[in-house]
Amino acid sequence: MNKELIPSVIVGLVSLMSLIRFALTKNWEFIFYVLAVMIFFYSVIRSDKIFNYPRIAIWGLAAWVVMHMAGGVVYIKGIRLYDFILISLVGEPYNILKYDQLVHFFCYIVIGLLVCSITKKYFGKMDGVKIIILILIVLGTGTFYELLEFGTVVMLASTGVGGYYNLILDLFFDLIGATIGVLIGKRIS
Repeated sequence: MNKELIPSVIVGLVSLMSLIRFALTKNWEFIFYVLAVMIFFYSVIRSDKIFNYPRIAIWGLAAWVVMHMAGGVVYIKGIRLYDFILISLVGEPYNILKYDQLVHFFCYIVIGLLVCSITKKYFGKMDGVKIIILILIVLGTGTFYELLEFGTVVMLASTGVGGYYNLILDLFFDLIGATIGVLIGKRIS
């Protein structure tokens, strides 16, 4: 059995269930996100033949998809999981540590692993400058995703992505995750 089969089935089922839920509730924002995530996951699975991603990265990506979809579907005490404060480390207006921030952190650890796999044959031995470049590449993917979220704000009347604090905190947790992901990727790639 190939390493992508079970994670692909999980992502397919969770994405399908999420699409149905979001279609029934007319949540166009999350329908867009589900489609974007499915395209990204499919691209990673297709490119695995070229880059031979670590098994942990494929499973991590599948776990992130589940976490991401749950963030928009699950409610705890009437609060959407993405808005749920896991541990109140810093209060208003930052609200650290929310589920959303944990998902960003986790996602960019995984993307750091993927990017290390893609670049290992081009970068050779990893030194400080190459590590910084890889972290910036991973952050570029985070910035791209935030631009997609901004597009939903522009195209849809109301969205749940938050304002400037949310944007900057997303990128901050992306940076922490990217740094850890690249450092782990340096060791295992």
